[in-house]
Amino acid sequence: MDFRCKRCEEKKLRCFVETSSGRCAGCISVGAECSLFVPEEEWRIVQEEREEKELSVARLKAQRAQLDAQLSQQELELLEVRKRERSFARRDLAILAVQDRAKEQVEGNSAPGTDLPAVEPSLSGSPADMGWLQAELDFLDPSFDLSFLLGDPVPAASDASGGTPVPVPCSP
Repeated sequence: MDFRCKRCEEKKLRCFVETSSGRCAGCISVGAECSLFVPEEEWRIVQEEREEKELSVARLKAQRAQLDAQLSQQELELLEVRKRERSFARRDLAILAVQDRAKEQVEGNSAPGTDLPAVEPSLSGSPADMGWLQAELDFLDPSFDLSFLLGDPVPAASDASGGTPVPVPCSP
């Protein structure tokens, strides 16, 4: 490997180092300062630059870790909301199924041949707005047993108008 001092490097000269002084013959002959080794000031500047870059990298890694944690938390919360959404949809579909069965039971007592074809509700609507699935249960026959659709029914208190208690599940 060819080592040259700064002066010889700049002037594109051959650099012959005198081993006794550690200086090159070209610098000695003209009385110039020979900088065969990198000056301490340049070492200091490079070391400071490296330390700043290392610190910057460490800060960015810490920020990334913090953002990763926030992202994980948001993903978890999104999954919980989706689970609640599916629970609401299952509940509303179960109510619709009960209504359909009750309607079929009521229509079964009416004249034959007047039944309309059953149409299943479509879930293609906006998943965020499942309110269209809500329905009133006013037309249900109070003697119709709904307990087969509910896991652990808890009887609800009747309202002030003297209505019939309807089983309601405790959990979604």
